[in-house]
Amino acid sequence: MKSILVTGATGFIGSHFIVESLLQTDAVIYCLARDTRMAKAADRVSDAIYAAAKNSDYAIEQFTALIAQRVVVLNGDVTCKNLGLDDDFIQKVKLDEIWHCAALLKFNKRLKNVIHHNTVGGAREVVMLARYWPNVTLNYLSTAYVAGNKTGSIPQALSDEAFSPNNAYEEAKREAEKLIVEAHQKYGVNYRIFRPSMVVGHSKTFCGKTDTGFYGLITIATRLGNEVESKLKGYFHRFPIKLLADAAIGVNLIYIDDVINIMRTVAQSDSINQIYHVANTEQVKVDTLLDAISTVTNIPMDICAELKQLGPLDNLVRKQVGDFEQYFKQEYRFEMQAEFATARAISNEDVMGLAQAYYDRFVREDKRSSLFESVLDIMQPKTVEAPEGTLNYYAGGQGDEYVMIINAYGQSLHFWNDVIRTILPFYRVIVWEIRGTSVLVGGMDNVYSIEEHVQDAIQILDNENIATTHALAWCTGPKLATILASRYPERFKSLTFVTPCFKGQKGFEPMDTDYEANMLPLCRAVARVPTAAKSIINSMSSFLADEEHDLDKYEVTDEKSHENITSVLGLIDKNLRPLLFAPFVTEKSILNYSKQLTDFWTLDVSQEINQVNQPVMLLTGSEDNITSPELGVKVGKTYQNIVGFQIDGGSHYIHADQHALVSELVLDFLKKGTQVVPMNERIDITINADSNLNNSVSSNTTAEEFA
Repeated sequence: MKSILVTGATGFIGSHFIVESLLQTDAVIYCLARDTRMAKAADRVSDAIYAAAKNSDYAIEQFTALIAQRVVVLNGDVTCKNLGLDDDFIQKVKLDEIWHCAALLKFNKRLKNVIHHNTVGGAREVVMLARYWPNVTLNYLSTAYVAGNKTGSIPQALSDEAFSPNNAYEEAKREAEKLIVEAHQKYGVNYRIFRPSMVVGHSKTFCGKTDTGFYGLITIATRLGNEVESKLKGYFHRFPIKLLADAAIGVNLIYIDDVINIMRTVAQSDSINQIYHVANTEQVKVDTLLDAISTVTNIPMDICAELKQLGPLDNLVRKQVGDFEQYFKQEYRFEMQAEFATARAISNEDVMGLAQAYYDRFVREDKRSSLFESVLDIMQPKTVEAPEGTLNYYAGGQGDEYVMIINAYGQSLHFWNDVIRTILPFYRVIVWEIRGTSVLVGGMDNVYSIEEHVQDAIQILDNENIATTHALAWCTGPKLATILASRYPERFKSLTFVTPCFKGQKGFEPMDTDYEANMLPLCRAVARVPTAAKSIINSMSSFLADEEHDLDKYEVTDEKSHENITSVLGLIDKNLRPLLFAPFVTEKSILNYSKQLTDFWTLDVSQEINQVNQPVMLLTGSEDNITSPELGVKVGKTYQNIVGFQIDGGSHYIHADQHALVSELVLDFLKKGTQVVPMNERIDITINADSNLNNSVSSNTTAEEFA
């Protein structure tokens, strides 16, 4: 009876190797694994075996006895001396084979040292351990892509050093291979080096517990798609994800069961001390892969050949794909001995099945696949024809009173998601998509004046037969709400300002934030030289690709503007950045957005403020670096009937990142007016209400409620 030691037993290839070894041999299998915070080593190994068996279409019940009888879990670590195994095991157990399957399959440049430590350090410890058993054969799982940037025919030999590796993973695998060959030459350790190509799920079920290879792109596309599409609805159908790739080249995919069968066939032969490619003789075209990914994720993808064709969001994808991008641009033909070249061809239909099987598992298991659900999906989309074109808005909710959401210029409605969801059971809500911000028509499709926005709001109220409403306005919205309340006092019952932008108010000292200080010269530069809009797109791409140091690649011609745009983006939480691109999707959109912002920043609504008698609530965030909380409070104090609060730690997006506190304050204010008293210790009072004024807001408010 053979004794086999397997590292990486909880991994994709390792677990499938164990399953087939349990079924086809009588070997005792020693599995090296670690305890984690979530599970014990033994449980991790058995779970991996059951998952591999299920994905291989086996009845998993039979493995309970097999695991109990022939699987021994050893608590250890490949980077420790002797893998962390004690002397008693080494002295008493005679191993026939070691299968070193453990790997850290990462391509991130920042993980280079970690990859090297695990890959090379692990191989070194395995080699040193193998010396204890003179007749043991070390089977090492490398990768076919140690070929690096050498393309065409790849021999089954140590990599040609004239061709550099594409990433830290390939580099580490190259070094580990050399270390193993040297161990044979110095110490007589027999070995086989297996080089699988891109391993995918099982040929019967298409399933496999892995997220590497082209599966990684499905993960990236799905997460980004759910993040962006739920906030910028329809974005990717107008602006498909573009990838740097060559549609005509082939990618070498191989089923996991073919990998195991080929390796077992080699191991049963007399062949030792050689390198073996475990690959397919047939390639799958890149465009076939991307078509499958587009189909299952419902996110269109395009292929482009030049970096300058990529937009900002494309570079977000590119950054996450990392060095794996090379495999979509280089074609390899891996040499193999005929008797071991038995992998089955993978058809276009099979590729679709593999992509669908992985996507289905991803949706079941990864909360980020369905994290972003827009509240707008449960509201009714509506339109009304206005002199300047079609107005789009959403209506929903319950109750006798209305709340109109006035959004910021060029920004996603998704920032309001949680607040709207909270107030819908109590109020009828109108969510107005400010004209010219729809990404479906290319972002800011035109320049619209404040006067046009004012008339749009009234047109929507008239279309809904709404006599009076509360206004809930964010950023640029409070100025617009102020004009509406001043001109149409009978139509607006109260105003709530969320992190307002009051830049441009006369009589107040400039209090520009870093954001405004960097955006203003950008907007002026675009207004002065419209071609600068392209440089802004390129600068955003450079920043998001994390390649600011190589501006020539992105054709960034204005270094001052580049400094400004990177400063602006650096102020914004990385999780919010995908929300901010609607105004920046095209050069025309940037031009219009810049014009609209510069007009807005010079708008003074002091005269209108004097005419506002409605109750007002001002909400600011202590950490708002987009608009000045201090200026908001100073201007706020010029309103006649106002109360102000600041959320400690709140950003410019308090209605998103502090939505529970904001929702509570809004509902309380709509009911009690400026007599609202926050109870949360994180809410500070910035403006005290004037108790001499009539603070009643709601027609349903009684004197007893104010007592």
